[in-house]
Amino acid sequence: MKIQNTKTPNAMKPSMVIIGAAGVGKTTLAKTLKGKTIIISAESGLLSLQGNDIDYISISSINDLRETITFLNKENDYENLFIDSLTEISRIVLDEMQAEFPDKSDSLKMFGKYSQIMRKVIITFRDFEQYNVIMTALPKVDKDETNRRFITADLTGKVANQLPAYFDLVMHYDFIEDERTLRTMSNERIIAKDRSGKLNEFEKPDLQLILNKIGE
Repeated sequence: MKIQNTKTPNAMKPSMVIIGAAGVGKTTLAKTLKGKTIIISAESGLLSLQGNDIDYISISSINDLRETITFLNKENDYENLFIDSLTEISRIVLDEMQAEFPDKSDSLKMFGKYSQIMRKVIITFRDFEQYNVIMTALPKVDKDETNRRFITADLTGKVANQLPAYFDLVMHYDFIEDERTLRTMSNERIIAKDRSGKLNEFEKPDLQLILNKIGE
């Protein structure tokens, strides 16, 4: 057992999720990280990183996820873990659950198992203490109990609404006045958060800059 202190800079590596539309540049944010990065790619969309020296693992099944988690648990020299994206991982899991439960009468069991697997995947990736953990997701519009519309991560079921609770930072990546910007604070339509309290409402799309600010 190792006792640590919250006063020590960088004693705890942060976890973050970045929500943004297709094409805004979520994947290319991996280029802004210093230190060795590994990308867990479920999107087959790494063309924007072509020519950069970044390792990656492609995911197309739940078994791939298990093997990747086993690998990440072993000692290695990676500092940053970049999961791209939770939305595609969600679709992979849902496709396998639909194949396992083809009868519509088993839909409750299917969605129950889907939610269980997705929560476990998210929490397992998040809790790798040796990495700065960054996950991406596509956005979707949802409604609360008062019928108010808000933007959340594009995941199936209740997992999407629970997602912000799992992370230190929830940021929305979008164009504001024609400039790409990371929003770190909530408004009437967007749920965002900065548990560190060290970030501005709008930050430049530079993940290393954000990590440095949090570690000060």
